[in-house]
Amino acid sequence: MNHELVYNRILSETGLDPRGPKMGKDDLKLIEQHCGTDFNKLSCLVKRRLSGEPMAYVLGRLYFGDLELLIDKRVYITDPEAIWLVKEMVRRLTSEKDSKEVLEVGTGCGSLCLAVYKQVNRHNYTAVDIDIQALDVARENARIHQMDIQFYVSDYFFGLPEHYTPDIIFADPPWGTEESIYDDDRPADHYLAMPGISVWPFKSITGIHEQIIERILEKGWNCELYMNFGMLGLDEINKALEKAAKVVFLNPVKNVTIAHIRFGGF
Repeated sequence: MNHELVYNRILSETGLDPRGPKMGKDDLKLIEQHCGTDFNKLSCLVKRRLSGEPMAYVLGRLYFGDLELLIDKRVYITDPEAIWLVKEMVRRLTSEKDSKEVLEVGTGCGSLCLAVYKQVNRHNYTAVDIDIQALDVARENARIHQMDIQFYVSDYFFGLPEHYTPDIIFADPPWGTEESIYDDDRPADHYLAMPGISVWPFKSITGIHEQIIERILEKGWNCELYMNFGMLGLDEINKALEKAAKVVFLNPVKNVTIAHIRFGGF
């Protein structure tokens, strides 16, 4: 048997050609590399992808920056645009000579926190998520990559140790609605395949951003916060930041807006 025979059989069984546009750009090549000469596995994964299952779930792998991470349906598939938040955090943390307490809110599979840690590992990293199953994946990724990160199941900051105080917080919270789509390769169905709690926010399109700010103000922390607002418009972002006094906007590329917010004496 060879690849072409497998694809012809799948075409006859499904009416969908694995060599056509339904697979998505480079998907077939990646699946072939993943399966080698295991043609049964190849057939299984190709059919899963043709059904619309996101590629990262099909492979069980997420390639983010220069990291290869485990991923499955327990966790959100990190958007590639989030790498710009990582770059900003690396730039900010590289400038600090003394060790800082760094906190990520909504870590998911740990992709952002691990990517930052890999480049600047002299700080103390903590990551929280509301979903214990997501944290199981994050902990396993940190173990594989031998990264010393503390993980807590926490609704915002409620689950952190009592006296924990961060210096720098970063987050890529859920934002927008089903209308807020980056490109045709990631339609609404791509996001609907993920855990609902991780995809779109409660209350409003920036509800989680607003609540992170409110929780920091309640804590009275003197800290910095970096949050990604993705492709949302400036009016929507400004409304979410009404309670934040000191804000700087960073726009590293089109459709990415990161807000840098200072609290207290910072």
